[in-house]
Amino acid sequence: TTLHNRLDFRYAPADWVNAVISARNNLVFGELITSYPMLATTADRDPGLLDLSWKPGHGASYLMTTQLDRAFVEFSRNKWNLRLGRQRVNWGIGLVWNPNDLFNTFSYFDFDYEERPGSDAVKLEYFSSSTAAMQLVGKLDSAHQGTVALMYRFNRWNYDFQWLVGTTPTDLVIGAGWAGQVLKGGFRGEASWFKPRDGGRSQLVATLDGDYTLRDGWYFHGALLFNSAGTTGKAGAGLIMPESELSVKTLTRSRISLFAQAAYPLTPLISLGMAGILNPFDRSGFMGPSAEFSLADNASVMILAQVFEGQSGTEFGDYGKLGHIRLRWSF
Repeated sequence: TTLHNRLDFRYAPADWVNAVISARNNLVFGELITSYPMLATTADRDPGLLDLSWKPGHGASYLMTTQLDRAFVEFSRNKWNLRLGRQRVNWGIGLVWNPNDLFNTFSYFDFDYEERPGSDAVKLEYFSSSTAAMQLVGKLDSAHQGTVALMYRFNRWNYDFQWLVGTTPTDLVIGAGWAGQVLKGGFRGEASWFKPRDGGRSQLVATLDGDYTLRDGWYFHGALLFNSAGTTGKAGAGLIMPESELSVKTLTRSRISLFAQAAYPLTPLISLGMAGILNPFDRSGFMGPSAEFSLADNASVMILAQVFEGQSGTEFGDYGKLGHIRLRWSF
């Protein structure tokens, strides 16, 4: 059982300056903590330069954590914007995997974290027009290692494009992405190429992503992820990778991953869905059936299962099965 609470605070003393602090609080209790005691050792691990995560309480069957995942000051003037502090640098385009998300990679399986993680960074942005902008971002992590990248985003032929170049603690990076429509359906893609500083083998991580909504409300979504450094054998590692170790180079351990999703609004207040991920090489996979019920304008209930299948040692074979019931109240 998890009790999740989020508090957002904003202060704008002038029209050109804005300060934001957001706290994410979690209380987990029950068999999950009893069965996986190692969760308590990593729950308050903060990957940022500043340690803004705490573990206020911990026992044999419960765990309470608090994290400031947003804490920044923002200055805006004319076409310029400067943001200092913990923030989300949103360079991803795809809806499942984001090879361009160099600064704050997230896991698709973390369904209850819609705000996504942030980075301790400095971001300078210049808007050259209403449809074009350039961002220069630098961040430091808990090991005092830096990532610096420049991204240029523009619109052409009714498509949004972006190019990026940067450096991480281990690699030189070049990336690109796009988003638009084909036959009235969404069509997206992004890729990043990594050249190791130590002269090792380069790596390409790329994704294609498309979705379409029918007139009767049916929604379909598919995606493909390619990792040139991925294996074509068993891709298991025993545990879901913790957020602090996840990066755009480790979105999957497989050479290829396939994603499919279908959803349907049964009534205006009830939505049903099914999502799945397949590793075609070791034949392991994930299935996520869900149902969401709207109780009021600011309250809803979601029932979700996370079913991982496969032989031992495969990418999803050792995860097991999880069931979730989430009651959300916004105030």
